[in-house]
Amino acid sequence: MDPQGPRSPDAFRVRFTRQTGRSAGVPALLAQFVVLLIILGLIALGLIIFIPLAIIATAAFLITLGVMWVRAKWFRARQPNGAFDGRRNVRVVKRD
Repeated sequence: MDPQGPRSPDAFRVRFTRQTGRSAGVPALLAQFVVLLIILGLIALGLIIFIPLAIIATAAFLITLGVMWVRAKWFRARQPNGAFDGRRNVRVVKRD
């Protein structure tokens, strides 16, 4: 019931705004749901792209560290007194 009575000139306007107010809520709710689905889709797409890239970057980083470690060991071994120095371990005897 309208507060101003059933035959009020504003009755149509009041009923119309009440109806549009109720029906306007459903598309707005649907629009929010669609926006939520779009956001979730973008997040999923980002994860699908980000996770393999993160794995590849981590693997490349670890491989680079391993190569640098092996090179450092190899060059240290070839320095004087290293494992591959090529000199024999001989003792020099000083004669008086």
